[in-house]
Amino acid sequence: MDYTYLANVEPAWVELSFLKKVKEIWPKPIMELCEQKEEGVEIFFAKDALMDFLHADNGYTLNEEGEGCFMFYTRKFSLLQCDAQLSHAYSPGEIKCMDSYRSSLFLANVWEFTLVLPARIEEADFSRKIHQSLVDVLSERSSHLARQ
Repeated sequence: MDYTYLANVEPAWVELSFLKKVKEIWPKPIMELCEQKEEGVEIFFAKDALMDFLHADNGYTLNEEGEGCFMFYTRKFSLLQCDAQLSHAYSPGEIKCMDSYRSSLFLANVWEFTLVLPARIEEADFSRKIHQSLVDVLSERSSHLARQ
């Protein structure tokens, strides 16, 4: 399951902060840097060597303990134009519900942050924890930048 977020925060800060949160869940994860370029990075995570080995046959699935490998990646868009269905606006400490409407977004120098998780966040505690870790990092950094 892919979960993608767009933000104008520094990817290096997000990567380091997210890694710290992953280590709170898995103290010594196996991390494989699959790709690192100026415009993005891909990092594969497994809890241990057995999980990493089983991933080759099973892909992104949960094991008997309810955990599984996952991927984190970033990608930079110098210019992003997309259509979106908007229904909520988030600001520090506040969620504004609004009538849902279609909009076009035109964004410059924005970063995409994506998680590939072993299960849907609605169905697996582990996926929900990893997902919430990234959301917390993005929210914390965005809130900090908004206060500056």
